[in-house]
Amino acid sequence: MKVAWFSPLPPARSGVADYSMSLLPELSRHASVTLWTDQAVWDPIVEEYAEVRQYQPDTLKWEALNRADASIYNLGNHPVFHGAIWQVSRQHAGIVVLHERCLQHFFMGLYSQMNDPAGYASQMERYYGREGASAARACLDGRWTTDDLAERFPLTLLALENASGVFVHTVDLFERLKQEIELPIGYAPLPHSTGCDGNEPSSESKGPPYRLILFGHLGFNRRLDAVLEALGTLEGREMFRLDIYGTCDDRERVESQLRKHGLVAHVSVNGFVSKQELDRALSLAHLAINLRYPSMGESSLSQLRIWEHRLPSLVTRTGWYATLPEDAVAFVGVETEIADIHNHLWALASDPGRFAEMGETGYRFLREHHSPQRYVEALFKLTESSLESESVSVAFDLAQRAGRAMAGLWGDRIPEEVSRKAALEILALSPDLLTPDS
Repeated sequence: MKVAWFSPLPPARSGVADYSMSLLPELSRHASVTLWTDQAVWDPIVEEYAEVRQYQPDTLKWEALNRADASIYNLGNHPVFHGAIWQVSRQHAGIVVLHERCLQHFFMGLYSQMNDPAGYASQMERYYGREGASAARACLDGRWTTDDLAERFPLTLLALENASGVFVHTVDLFERLKQEIELPIGYAPLPHSTGCDGNEPSSESKGPPYRLILFGHLGFNRRLDAVLEALGTLEGREMFRLDIYGTCDDRERVESQLRKHGLVAHVSVNGFVSKQELDRALSLAHLAINLRYPSMGESSLSQLRIWEHRLPSLVTRTGWYATLPEDAVAFVGVETEIADIHNHLWALASDPGRFAEMGETGYRFLREHHSPQRYVEALFKLTESSLESESVSVAFDLAQRAGRAMAGLWGDRIPEEVSRKAALEILALSPDLLTPDS
């Protein structure tokens, strides 16, 4: 099978780029893969597994794309990384891999990027009627934020307008979409290869002080303010050090919070670093903090990387995170956030061995449930099913057109040899129509 794979690629600061990189060895074993990207540069390592084609939506060479048997579009919530992918998906049918359940932030950001607020408002009205149009105006006027709209107006279906199939990473989204759309839908847990094989922490990591780590794209829902408040008000906070890695929406606010809570000496803000540097930091940490609220319905590649290093972690009991095993993570409640963080940190200091075992359990769960091999098999099973459905749909459309054309010539007295020849020609184009009883 020839597959056109649309995704951000390393070194893009995107979890979906990391996801694609981890899948490439397995993808290339199952299919001839061409990577399509609008990036100016990419890590040459990807070319060890697949050809790379650069494109822009308005100048894409469609004849090259048409040579693929299937197109697969990876859509997340960042307009810079996924905007061009969505624009192509609207013009050329394929499988859409949804990396988020809620895409309100993506579409609001994308239409703002295109300087088309009227287009955004029109889509909100189209999917949610007058209530959606009113919400869009409130957001555009600054009276509401996209956070206020996300859960009620997710705009997920706008991403699927031209899809021939949908692939998701959570059971919740799988069940929701089954009720909302009539498309082939597939599900598999988000994959991750255990490249570092869960190396043991070095002797440098023995505590106290106990090293905490928080990393990724530190957006509005990563609860960084709450984490800093919890650490700033913690009795015995001198036993802990927090390392923050990744891109931050508001660095000045973080610095202000550090000063407010007296944490300048206890917290290090490191920005975006290489995978190798982050891996080293993870190998030295005692506990990862991976809170999400509100959840966008996503699975977490960050959580899989945490487990890869056999690290225990704090997660919010919401969305996909709420489905994780009780012995593989430590849960933080939405209403009891500060108190729960305090309790878990005191528990870590009192019994670090119990938390180390939690990390081991997470590592075993990762190996058992998040295999790239099983993921690719499930994705290609959906792809093949989608291609069959598309073939049958085209054949029926051809049959209807042929029937109308023949009726125009012969009325209801179509010669048998003519109708038989038309049927055979259509079957030759779509053998999937044949059944054992044909």
